[in-house]
Amino acid sequence: MKAERLGLGVVGCGGIAQAILKECVGLDCLAPVAAFDPHPQNLSKVVGEFGCEPEESFESLLERKGVQAVLLSAPPTIRPAQAIAAARAGKAVFSEKPLALSVAEGRRVVEACREAGSPLMVGQVLRYFGGFGRLADHVLSGALGKPLMVESRRYGPPFPANYRDAWRLRKGNSGGLLFEVHVHELDYSRHLCGNPISVFAKSRRVGTDPETDYEDLHVGIIEFGSGAFGQFHFSQISPRGETCVTVFCERGVAWAGFASARWKGWDGEEAEVPILEAHEEPAYRKELRLFAEAVLRGEPMPITGEDGLWAVAMAEGFERSATRGEAVEVRGVFQGSDT
Repeated sequence: MKAERLGLGVVGCGGIAQAILKECVGLDCLAPVAAFDPHPQNLSKVVGEFGCEPEESFESLLERKGVQAVLLSAPPTIRPAQAIAAARAGKAVFSEKPLALSVAEGRRVVEACREAGSPLMVGQVLRYFGGFGRLADHVLSGALGKPLMVESRRYGPPFPANYRDAWRLRKGNSGGLLFEVHVHELDYSRHLCGNPISVFAKSRRVGTDPETDYEDLHVGIIEFGSGAFGQFHFSQISPRGETCVTVFCERGVAWAGFASARWKGWDGEEAEVPILEAHEEPAYRKELRLFAEAVLRGEPMPITGEDGLWAVAMAEGFERSATRGEAVEVRGVFQGSDT
């Protein structure tokens, strides 16, 4: 694609799309051209605030002149079919996470984009939030040696009022916590430690939020091909919230939240992980900028469809292990050989 700015069609104009677009105002590589949402309030808000044209249907958005790429942020039961249709229409695809609610469905998206030659990026944005971005860069630089274990915790109360869309409260529509929220931490652990081998997990519904119908407490252990272990606690059963990742390495330990990252070696004092200019860019802005620049330059996506597919496989494996009461081979889930 030769344009100086990538013409973007926004599909699904709810809270996450609005948050992404707000951070992308002023980007010189991206121009919102059109938007579609079946809910008039959401559509009018995006059209009014970001200056794009309203469309009456997803199909008409794909046909609009100037739309070269789509941002798909509709609920996850809808996104895969939209991604396939967009790819077949010759559009680059940015899909919100999760890529799909099953590996089989996600693979259809990846294959459709590959067959059409359409770039595909998945919004595993946790990699780009300041503290987590700094932690990943520090660990992956090798400064602390090989990762031995990653400990990931995200717990807190039920979804707040501004996040309680009806579809999000039902497992059949959202995939529950593992798919709707914690594919972020699963992807991030793979980003640090490489592809997973197996997972052993336990899940339970405590029922802190009576309006939901999914398991709200998940704990598990993942073994990675690199030899590292991962330990995970995901839940909505606490009045106090925390999102934290700690990485234990050969020469020290590093830990991070959304805003900060610190490390300590075996020798020396605890210190802040250095802040580079790249860490200052807002996370949603960074992911859309990288997507647009990669499309315009014909370069590989920084977070690929396969990355998104692995995150789905990890969530699916986590869930299968909890259901069966035994370890599950994540590689088998990813390859479609574990049924």
